[in-house]
Amino acid sequence: MGQLLRIDGDALVIQYNNPDLAISVKEGLLSSLPEKRMLAHWHEDLEFLHITAGKMITRLNGYDIHLDTGDVIFINSRQLHLSFGDTRDSSFQLVQIHPRLLTPAIPHGSVAEELLQDIRFRCYVFKNPSDECDQIISILNALHHEALEKESFYELQVVSLACQFFSLRV
Repeated sequence: MGQLLRIDGDALVIQYNNPDLAISVKEGLLSSLPEKRMLAHWHEDLEFLHITAGKMITRLNGYDIHLDTGDVIFINSRQLHLSFGDTRDSSFQLVQIHPRLLTPAIPHGSVAEELLQDIRFRCYVFKNPSDECDQIISILNALHHEALEKESFYELQVVSLACQFFSLRV
């Protein structure tokens, strides 16, 4: 899965797939991580964690959130969190987006801008099955494909897809 951790001060610095495009996409098994968990951390990036198999628990600012196969959790910037498996071979898809990637596309004073800047808004869980969860998973899969395949004009596609998260009516 590659190097996950680089610390700058007290925040985790995300290792992007392309240093010029502030997005990271990864897939993995919890069993492949040290201590079979994502270590406690926080970062400036927005995070979408999709449970592709098994069950996981995300501990966010001290509260446990139980996630099942197909669920997605959105974790806002600057939230202390860690995830660990509730089953032996839990797998996940992880997308992390730095807010600067979205800033040019979000109007000043909009609800989306307020959401991104409000650290009191910690997370949102999309439970499977639901139309909203299906929409989020579709965007995550498309982001994953675009960011890894790097076809012509993929940077524009990635930014467009990232903005789609905030156009959903949930």
